[in-house]
Amino acid sequence: MDPDFLEQCVLIANAEERLHSYVKPLSIWDNMMEYQRQGVHDALLKQGRVLLADEMGLGKSIQALAIAIAYPEHWPILIICPSSLLMTWSDQIQQWLPFTNQDIRLTLKGSSLFGHIPAPLYEMATKNIYHLTQANYNIAICDESHQLKNPKTNRTRELTPLLKKAKVVVMLSGTPALSRPIELFPQLHILNQTLFPNMHQFGVQYCEAHQTRYGWNYQGGSNLSELHFILEKSVMIRRLKDEVQLALPTKTRHIVHLNVAPEQLIQYVATSQAKIPAILQYLDEWLLSTDEKVIVFAYHLHVVDALACYLAKHQIKFVRMDGNTKQTERHRLCQEFQRSGDIQVALLTITAMNVGMNFQAASKVIFAEIYWNPSHLLQAEDRVHRIGQMNSVQIKYLLAMQTAADFMMWSMLMKKLKVVGDVLGKDHSETK
Repeated sequence: MDPDFLEQCVLIANAEERLHSYVKPLSIWDNMMEYQRQGVHDALLKQGRVLLADEMGLGKSIQALAIAIAYPEHWPILIICPSSLLMTWSDQIQQWLPFTNQDIRLTLKGSSLFGHIPAPLYEMATKNIYHLTQANYNIAICDESHQLKNPKTNRTRELTPLLKKAKVVVMLSGTPALSRPIELFPQLHILNQTLFPNMHQFGVQYCEAHQTRYGWNYQGGSNLSELHFILEKSVMIRRLKDEVQLALPTKTRHIVHLNVAPEQLIQYVATSQAKIPAILQYLDEWLLSTDEKVIVFAYHLHVVDALACYLAKHQIKFVRMDGNTKQTERHRLCQEFQRSGDIQVALLTITAMNVGMNFQAASKVIFAEIYWNPSHLLQAEDRVHRIGQMNSVQIKYLLAMQTAADFMMWSMLMKKLKVVGDVLGKDHSETK
C-alpha cells in the first residue's frame, strides 16, 4: 500500500480524535461556522503548523484558539500580537476558554510576562526572549504575523528560534505578504524549514531574484502560481469571503476624483495639504446629506486635525483614534461608536487603526488619503466588511489624480495588489 496514503490516513484519524476528544465538547465548536470548523480540521491535518490567512473579517482568532485546544499536552499557550489587539484577545480568551482574568496576562511595558496565557506585544516578546525561551512554550499563536516579514529586524531574528522550537505554531494574517512574495519567507521558514530552508533559494524561484552592484535583489515576483499551489498544499489555509457560505453583503470600491485648484498645487508642496479643501468640499456634499455612520481614514495627522476641526465646526459627533490613542481608550471609543446612535463618524489613521477594531455599525468608508502599502488599505476596509455587517459596504477613495503623488501611488498600489493576489488569492471586490 502507498506509504503516502497510509500517512494521510493516520493524519486524518489523529485530527478526528483530537476534535472529538478536546474541541467538540466545548461551546467554541458550536459557535463556529462551518468554514471555521473546516479550517480547524485542515490545520490539524497540517499538524498544527499553519499560516491561517483567511481574508480579514472571517474570524481567525476563534479558529486559532480551537486549534490550540486540540493540543492540551503542549499547553500553556503563548499569544504574540500587536498592541492594538491585546484587548480583543483578552475578550476572546475569556469568551471561549475556561479561564478567569487572573489566568491571562496582557503584557504591556513594565509588566510581567507570566500568566496561564501570556499575550505579549511583539516588542515586549523580543525584549524578553530569554524568559520566553526558558518557559518552553510549545504552542504559539502569532497574530498579524506579517510583522515578522523582515528577516533583518531584531523582532524576527529573536522570535524565529523560539517559534521554530514550538510544537504548534499558528500564524494569523489576512495579509501575510504586504506587497511582495519575499515577505512570506520568514513565516514559511518558521513553519516548515524542510520545504523552505533558504531565503536565497526562495528568492531565486519566486521573487525574480537578480544581482545588483549592492547584492541580491528579491523585490520581484516569479512562478507565483506554483508558489500558491505549494502554500495551499503545505502550510497555508486561506478562504476569501465570496468562497465561504457566509451571507456578507457586497463590498464596492469607488474612486472619487477630487478637483484640486491649481493655486493649491502651487501653494502647497505636499499633496496631502493641497487636497484638504477638496476633501472638505466632498464631505460637504456627502456627509452633511446623511445621518449614516461613516469611517474616515487619513494618513497625515495634519489632515486628521483638519477633518476633526471640520466635524466639530458642523457639530457632527465623532470619535478620533490615532497612534497617540491608548489601547484601553481605543477599545472604549470603538464600543462607543458601535453602540451610540449620536456618534456619526469614526476618524481614524490608516497605519494605527487598520487592525484590531471592528466597526460594523458603519457601512461607508472614506479614504481621504491613500497609503503606499495595499495590505494596510485592505485591512482598513475590512474593519467594516466583516462578520456582523448587515449592509452593502461602499468604499470611497478620494484621489487627486492631477497630482503626481496620488497618480503614481494609486498605479503602484494596483500593481502590488495584483502580485499579492497571484500568491495568496484574488480580491474580488469591485472597483468603479
